[in-house]
Amino acid sequence: MKPDLPASAPLTQSQQLFWRGAQLAPDDPGYTMVWRFDLPQVIDPLRFAGALEDVVQSSDAMRAVFVEADGEVRQALGRDCFELPAVLDLSETPDPEAALQSFLKEWVRQPFDLGAGTYRAQLVRLNAAHWVWLSAQHHIACDAQSGALLFKAVSDRYMQADTPSHPSYFAAAQRIARAHQDLEDNQSPVQTERQPQSPPYGGPAQRRSASSRVRVPIAQPALDAFLSLGSSAPFRLFTPELTRMALFLAAYAAFLHRVSGDERVVVALPAHNRLTPEDRATMGLFVEVLPISIDVGAEDNFETLFAKVRDALGSFLRTARPNAVTRTTASSEANVLNYITARFGEFAGGPARATWVHSGAHDAHHCLRLHVTDFDDEGPQLWLDVHDDILGYVRADDVAGHLSQFVQGLADNTALALSKHPLCAHNESQRLASIGQGPADSTPQDATILELIQRRVRASPHDVALREGSQSVSFSDLWERAAA
Repeated sequence: MKPDLPASAPLTQSQQLFWRGAQLAPDDPGYTMVWRFDLPQVIDPLRFAGALEDVVQSSDAMRAVFVEADGEVRQALGRDCFELPAVLDLSETPDPEAALQSFLKEWVRQPFDLGAGTYRAQLVRLNAAHWVWLSAQHHIACDAQSGALLFKAVSDRYMQADTPSHPSYFAAAQRIARAHQDLEDNQSPVQTERQPQSPPYGGPAQRRSASSRVRVPIAQPALDAFLSLGSSAPFRLFTPELTRMALFLAAYAAFLHRVSGDERVVVALPAHNRLTPEDRATMGLFVEVLPISIDVGAEDNFETLFAKVRDALGSFLRTARPNAVTRTTASSEANVLNYITARFGEFAGGPARATWVHSGAHDAHHCLRLHVTDFDDEGPQLWLDVHDDILGYVRADDVAGHLSQFVQGLADNTALALSKHPLCAHNESQRLASIGQGPADSTPQDATILELIQRRVRASPHDVALREGSQSVSFSDLWERAAA
C-alpha cells in the first residue's frame, strides 16, 4: 500500500540554489549524483524492477518534479508509474566491463528535465552472477545519505513484498521552509567577507564545468600514520569521526595554500543536517554546503594550522544547522571537501559494492573538490575532481600525487613549516629532471620560424601552441589555420 504523500512543497534554500544552477546550465551534468551498485550474485530482473519501481512510487523525493508558477517554484508529485528500462545485457560482448564503461560515460551525462522527473536507473547484466544497478538522480532531490537509503529500501523490498514506507520529504521541506521564514523574520544574514580564491597551479580564473576525477594514491601504511595523529592531544577532538574530518580539512587547506598561494583558504564544507531519527530515515536533500575560512601563514606548521582549523570548525558547527545557508553571504568561490561516510551493506543478503561515479563535471566556481569517502567501514579513500581547464596546466596524476606526497610529509613531521614539505614524488622529480636531457637538437641553426613550427607540428601535433583564458589552439590546428 502506497503512503498518503503531500501533493507539493516549497523548495528549501539548498534546493533553490540547485534550481538556479539548473536554469543557468540545464544540460550540465554537474548536479547529477550517480551510483554504481555492483551485485555479484544471481538477480531476478523482474523482481528487481518491481522492487525499485515500488520504492520510487512510495517516495515523494524520488517522484519529485519541479514546476514554476506565478513566480514561485515548487516540488510536486510527478509520474504515477516509474518503469525501469529493459535490462542492458552485456554478457555476450568481448569485454563486458569495457562495454559498461563506454555506456556509462554517455549515460551519466544525460540531462534531467526537472519538470518531468529527477531519477533514472538501469540494470546491467555482466554475466549470470554479476549484475550492476546504475542509479542517477539530480542533486536537487537527493544527497549521499539518500543514496544509501534508496539502496537499503530496494534491498528490503526485493526480499520482502511488504515493507514500511519512508517518511515524506515534502513534509520535511515544509518544516524547513517554515523555519527559514522564522529566521528571515527575526535575524539578519551574517555578513561574511568575500574572499576570492586563486585557481590552483596558475589555472584560468574562468572555467567550464567539465572535470576529471582521479584517485589520490596514498599507500595504506602512510594513510594509517596520518590518521594516527588523531590519537595525540594536539590533534584530538570530541569524537574520532570529527577528528578524522579535521585532519583531512587541515591537510587540504595546507595543500591549497601551497598550490594557489592564497593565505586565506575558503573550503565549502557540507553539513548533513539530518538531526532527528525521522530525518535520517528520509530520502531527499538535507545537506547544506557552508564556507569555512582558514588563514594559512608562512610560519605555520601542521600543528599550528590544525589549531586554527579546530577553532574554525567550532564556529562552523555552531552555525551548521538547517537554513544556515540563508544566513551567510560568503563568496561562492571555494574549494570543496566532501567527507562522506555511509553504510550500504549487503543487497538482499548477498554481496554488493557501492561506487560513487563522477558525472564528468562539477560547479565551475569550485576549483578543486576533494572527496574523502568511507563506505561500509572499509576505510577512507581520497578522490580529487579537477576542472579540465586546469588540467591544461598540470597533469591530473601529478595533482593527486602532490596531495598524496603532502599528506605523507605532514604525518612524518608535524613541526616542519608547511612551505618546506615537498610536493613532488620521486617519479615526478625524475621525469622533470629528464627534461632537456634527450638527444641533441638536430634543427639547423638557419631554420626559419615556419620551419621550426612545422617541426613542432610533426613532433607533437596535439600539444597546446596558443592559449588565452579557457581557449587553446593545438600546433596542428594552428598550422591548418595558417595554411588556409
